[in-house]
This record gives sequence, structure tokens and C-alpha cells, in this order.
Amino acid sequence: MIKSREARYCNIKILLIFLVIYGHLIEPQIHQNTIVSMQYKFIYLFHMPTFAFLSGLFVKDCQFCRMQLKKTILLYAGLQVLIFICSGGAIDLRYPYWILWYLLSLSCWLCFTLVWLSLFNESNKISILIISIIIGCLVGCVNFIDRIFSLSRTLVFFPYFWLGIMLDYKTEWQKYRFIGMISLLCSILILIFTNDHITVNFLYHATPYGTIQNGAILRFICYVIGMSLIVFLLTWMPDKRFIFTKAGTNTLPAYILHAVFVILLRELYLSWYVYLVLTGIFLWILYRITQIEGMLYTITLSDRRKNNVHFPKNI
Repeated sequence: MIKSREARYCNIKILLIFLVIYGHLIEPQIHQNTIVSMQYKFIYLFHMPTFAFLSGLFVKDCQFCRMQLKKTILLYAGLQVLIFICSGGAIDLRYPYWILWYLLSLSCWLCFTLVWLSLFNESNKISILIISIIIGCLVGCVNFIDRIFSLSRTLVFFPYFWLGIMLDYKTEWQKYRFIGMISLLCSILILIFTNDHITVNFLYHATPYGTIQNGAILRFICYVIGMSLIVFLLTWMPDKRFIFTKAGTNTLPAYILHAVFVILLRELYLSWYVYLVLTGIFLWILYRITQIEGMLYTITLSDRRKNNVHFPKNI
């Protein structure tokens, strides 16, 4: 049974993975359709920042950090090499393939956190957050910090991850709903005045500023908007268990497998509301498959225990 506090995070995660898939589906149409462009830009202001935040929120000790790091880096390396082989060596291994950048960046964040937990005993949290925001704003001025090894995104999205490290996942967020609403209103007002200056490509945070004027200031504005929307989501997302809540317990399979789904469908240039429905159907089917797989594993485990057959310890 998913606890009330856990339900809030599961609901946020299923919303975020829905937006990730939907955003990738509508991407080819953002320059032809104003409504699609507005949706796309709003999604990119907070969906990956919030994922980074949640990834850090539950990292509280070296053991968990080490376990997550091992899983993430092995998954990234395996998928990157697999795609390299399938492409016939057409991709450059120095550049994470499309969605895999997040796995590499997360591995770097976990590695830093592991060192910090081991050596500094959870000190200087606020200082690290401030320094990371300053670095995130300034890295766009350095031309060689770009998509290679996901270096730009690793540095730019790290403050969100670190904000999660700083906060307690046991917090009763509903007590701060007034602050959450103020955060939403402030982010909307800021976006209204800066919308023309913040382009879609800028929101990827993958390349240097180039000819963009006031790039560091615009990135700081993105931090303000992103963190404000995170506060709004935390304080206003229901902590009730819905029929889709359990699907949010593990969104990694959807994140990895949706690449094939998106590649097959987005070039059809369907209406955005059709993609909304198809995204929901994809997530439902994937959830049902994982449910069946879990049931089969449970049945197999039960049968083996009845027959005194034990799984190897490394499984």
C-alpha cells in the first residue's frame, strides 16, 4: 500500500513522465503551431528540473547513494553502447544519445553527493546550492561546455538536484499551500515579461549562450521559475491514491522505452490532443505490463519457497 506521503511524489512523477513523453511527441510541431509552442515551452520550464529535484530528495545516506550510482551508471553505459552498436558506430560515444543525457548527469550528481557525504558530513549545503546556481548561470559563457558528456546540462540542472538533497521528503507540504500559490503567481508574472527572450532552444540548457544577450540573467530567471513551480507542485499535488498513482513508483522503464514510441509516432504530425490520448494509453499499457511481470515474479518466488528453492543472492 502506497502511503499518503509517498502518493504525493508518485502523482508528481507520473505527471512528469507524461509530460516528458508528450513533449517529445509534439516537438516537431513547435514552430508551426502557437498552442503547441506555448505548451512545449511551459513543460520544459519545470519537468526535468522537477525530476532532478525528486532524484535528490530521497538521497540521504552513502549506502543509498552508492546503490543508485551503480545502477544508473551501468544502465547508461549499457544503453549508450547498445545504441552505438545498433547505429553501426554512427554516434559519438562522447555525446549521450538523446534521452540518455539524464542518466549520465544523474550519475555525476550522485558521485559528487557520495564524496560530499563521505568527507563533509552534510555540511555547507546552502553554500553549495548558491555556488552551483552561480556556476549554472556562468557556464553558458564558456564555449566548450556543451553537449559533450552532457557537461552543460549536468552543471545547469545540478542546483535542482541539490535542492532535493537539502529538503526532507517527510515534509508536510500541504501546510505551505499559500506559499505554493504565491510561487505559481510569481513564476507566471516573470514568464509573461520574459517569454519573448527565453527561447525553446535556451530551455534545453545543452549549449553555450552564443549570441544570446543576457544569457546568465535569463538562466537565473529560469532557476527562479523552475524552483517556484516545484514548490507549487509539492504543495498542491494531492496526496491521495488515484488509479494511476502506483504507476508513479517507478517511471524509469517509461523514460527509457518511450524513445521508440516517440520515434514511431511523432513524425505523423497528429493533433496535439491526439498525442495527449496516445501518451496516456502508452503509460497505461506499460503499467499493465509491469504489473503482470510483478505478479509472475511473485508467483514464481512463492513456488520456489514452497519447494525450498532459493534465488542466488545476487538477484
